[in-house]
Amino acid sequence: MISIVIVSHSKKLAEGLKEILDQIVKNIKIVAVGGVVDNNEILGSNPNRIKDVLLSLSYEDAIFVICDFGSTVLSIKYAMKMLPEDLKKKIYLVDAPLVEGAYVIAVEASSGSSVDEILKAAKNSYNFHKLS
Repeated sequence: MISIVIVSHSKKLAEGLKEILDQIVKNIKIVAVGGVVDNNEILGSNPNRIKDVLLSLSYEDAIFVICDFGSTVLSIKYAMKMLPEDLKKKIYLVDAPLVEGAYVIAVEASSGSSVDEILKAAKNSYNFHKLS
């Protein structure tokens, strides 16, 4: 199976996007990781929380991680350094816009696309236009 991890500086942003995706796809596990700690509204990212989430998904065949910007990328990369090698091989840090990329990953994964197809579609989400 495939999971998606949404990492944001904001817990509310990560959870809101998860809520949207959960309404769209039912067969993909989606996890939101936002803020510094679980029980408050401090903005930021916490590599230990990211690492714990990734470890909890070690049973998955592929884990797609998408994030908002800047230091979340650094936090994800740092968290990945703390993971076993076999798990690292199943994690794909996706370079795509957060909302559009997460949507595409979810839809492609739920329809049985391969990892390569999912990554290509996510990268192409940079080309989504809301207005003609």
